[in-house]
This record gives sequence, C-alpha cells and structure tokens, in this order.
Amino acid sequence: MYSYNDFERLFLRYKLEGIPAGVSIEKFCMSNKVPNNLFFKWYKDTRKKIVPVQVLGAPSPESEMPESPSPIPE
Repeated sequence: MYSYNDFERLFLRYKLEGIPAGVSIEKFCMSNKVPNNLFFKWYKDTRKKIVPVQVLGAPSPESEMPESPSPIPE
C-alpha cells in the first residue's frame, strides 16, 4: 500500500529527474514500479484543491483611487 509520503516523494523525484530527462509520468511510474492510476488518483485528490488565503496588508476600500468619469462624446 502506498502512502501520501510515497507519492509525494515520487512526484518530487519526477520533477527533479523525469521532467529534465523528458520522461513521461507514465514511464516514470512504470520504471519505479508504481501503478500510474494510483499516482493519478493521488495527484487529483491532493493537488486540485482550492485553499483559502488571507492577504495581509491589503489596501482598504477607502484608499482606492477615485474613478474618473470616462469621456463619452455627446
């Protein structure tokens, strides 16, 4: 059984070794004896999540620049 850490290490190795060598992720999984369908499921389940973010130091609405009227020909 493969763990989250196993797939994480495999993905890191792929980014460091496989991508520069031009190897597809399918071939990289096969060469490391990892079923690529399990890797793809892990990737889909862990990498495509939306994460809430809080921005510190964002300008307040009062400090926004006033909108200038757009020149509309009459």
